[in-house]
Order: sequence, then structure tokens, then C-alpha cells
Amino acid sequence: MLNKLLLKLGLSPQQIEIIKRVAQYSVGGCVLIVAISWGIQTILIKRQESKKEFVVQAPELEQVFSQKSDCLLPIDIEAHRFVAESYLKNEQPEKAVPHLLRVLLLNKADRSLRLTLANAYIQATQYDRAAAELQKLKEEDISDTLSPMIAAKFGLALFYLGKSDQSVTELTACLSKYPKFVEASCYLGLVKAASPSTKAEAQKYFQQAIDWNPEFAEAWYQMGRVCMETGLYEKSQAYMQHVLDIEPLNARAHARLGMAYFYLNQSLLAKKEYQTALALNPSDYNTHYNLGELLLSVYEDKKGALEEFQKTLEFAPDHVEANFKTGLICLSNNMAKESIGFLERARSKAPSNMRVLMQLGVAYEKLGLIADALQAYKSIIALDPLNQIAQQKIKLLSSPANASAGSNE
Repeated sequence: MLNKLLLKLGLSPQQIEIIKRVAQYSVGGCVLIVAISWGIQTILIKRQESKKEFVVQAPELEQVFSQKSDCLLPIDIEAHRFVAESYLKNEQPEKAVPHLLRVLLLNKADRSLRLTLANAYIQATQYDRAAAELQKLKEEDISDTLSPMIAAKFGLALFYLGKSDQSVTELTACLSKYPKFVEASCYLGLVKAASPSTKAEAQKYFQQAIDWNPEFAEAWYQMGRVCMETGLYEKSQAYMQHVLDIEPLNARAHARLGMAYFYLNQSLLAKKEYQTALALNPSDYNTHYNLGELLLSVYEDKKGALEEFQKTLEFAPDHVEANFKTGLICLSNNMAKESIGFLERARSKAPSNMRVLMQLGVAYEKLGLIADALQAYKSIIALDPLNQIAQQKIKLLSSPANASAGSNE
């Protein structure tokens, strides 16, 4: 059809062929350019989302972003806002922070967004930055609907920074200025629960928050957490179930309920709750560890337990118990060399842990590394001079036969 049209225009067959080739080359070139551009953009986005991007500290991010603020388009801002919300929803606050900082470049006066950033800092355990941002918000002396939460979160950030007395002062002032503000009462209970001398007072503040708002799930959760710490597992179970009545997808409540079931020797229910918690929050390394402990101690499933301990170490490489249990499993599978790596990492973070030292000595013995084994056992004696097992090991390994064997290694 195209040929007929071109012939009607008076073009010769040769000219038509030239036009066709030019068109083919033009289309092909455009497709190639688009493909290359797409590939470059994909690589850049992946690099931006990589873990290396997120280990950059917040002050450095602010400096980098401030230099590029003129390049941001409205669609970029919305994209960063969407990604930040997604990370926060999936409990990955450290990844949300860079995107929130990007959005704030063009919305520096947005108090709601700055409060969200402070919350992300708290969740990411960057308490100093959270306190600094919240203090700036407080100093603006603006009275709006966000003011009570800003004051309460500031008190909470101070608590996490180890400034308990200042935290109590701020939270008490918050309750005085904003009566019946449930978050302030709950956070005050949390501070009280952290000290043995005031632990008994904590329940009063949690209950006060519940009386003001029975649907405030956090207060129920904190009540259950304190009950668990004091060995009241049935009460803890009841409180966590109440949290789930309010918020069925609360990952922390599922994880804590699993712990309550574990202590109540209801292993199957504990396993289900741990699995539910991990389905909601796969990066919860403590629950990975708890599930591994359950599989190892109750079900004697070394393979399943090892998988959970390894997942724990993916998110928390220095987790002492996960390293210790992984080392134990390796040792039981005659993998002494691999075991030593995990046990040494555990010792580096807990040098006074005698269980770790004992198993480390055993692992070195299996490899015939007598000097290293002796050093591990002597470390135990330094902590507990009456430890009979360590004494016997030192006596045995210090015998002439073992001493000469060790010198040959």
C-alpha cells in the first residue's frame, strides 16, 4: 500500500527503496537509543536503592541533596514520598530516611513530614538525630495539632538517649499541657518500666492511657511486654491477643505472643505466631532467632534452626546468641573450623560469656590447636576460678604429651 502511494507521488522504485531504508535505520536508531537510556536509568535506580546508598549518614545525605535541590521535579518528590511511605510501612525506616530528606528539600516547612522523619530516626535507632529534629520543631513554638505528639516523641527520644530524668520531665510537662494525651502517658510508663525502682509504677501509666482510649494498641502491647518480663506469661498472652483484636497485622504483637506461647510450653502455637510475625516483617531478626531456638530446642530440627540463625545474622551479624548457636550446630556436625568463626565473633561481643569460651575451647581442641584451646579455658578460670571443667581441661592439655602435640601444630 505504501509503495502505491509513493508511486503516485511520482517517485521511482530506486527512490522508494532509499526512503524505506532511511525509515528502517531511523526507527532502529530510535529504538536503540531508548533501550540504552532505559538501561542506564535502570542501573542508576538500582544503584540508588542498593544498601551502599543507605549506609551514608544523614548529615552527608543532606549535604548531597542540597546541592541537587534545583534538579528535583514534582514527580520526583512524589516518587520519593511514595517510596518512603512504603519503607516505613514495611518497617525499614533506615531506608526511608534518604527519601524523606529528599522530599524535605522542597518542603522544609512541612512539620508533619519533619515529624515523620523524626519517627523514622527513632525506629532506625538514630536517637540523636530524632531528638535534634524534634527539638527544632518544639522551638518553633507553633501551636497546632502536631504539637502534643512532637512533645511526647521528644521525651521518648531523650529516654532512648539514656536521659531518663529529662525524659520524665518532658513527658510530665506534655501531659500537663495536653491532658489525656495517651502517647505521653504510654511513653512515661515505658520510661518507668525501664528502671527496677519504678517498674511497679509503669502499669499505672499504661492503664491510664487505656482508660483514656481503649483502642490505643501500644498501651496494651506495653502492658503485655512488662508482664512477660516479670514472668506473667498468661497475662502477657491475654494482652497481646487484645492488641491483635485492635490491630490484626501488628507484627510485634504476633512476635511477643509467640514468646508467651513458648514460655507456656505451647510450641505449635508459638511456631505459628513467629511465622506470622516474620511474614509481616521478614527483617525482624529477634523473631528469626526465637524461631530458630524453638526449632532447635523443641523440634530438634537443626537444619531449620540453622536457617533461622543465619537469617538472624544477615540482619544482625553481631548477634551473640545466634553466632553461638550457629557455632554449636557446626560443632555438632564436625565442622570445627567453621564453628570457630562464629564462636570467635560471639566472644568478640561477649568476652565474659563462659558458654562461648567453653565451646570455643572444644572447637580448638578438635582441630588440635592446643594453645588456642588453653587460652579459651584459662579465660574461663579468670572469670570463675572454681570452674571444674575448665580446670580439668587445662590440666589435661598442659600434660607433656599434649604440650608437645600442640607445639607441632
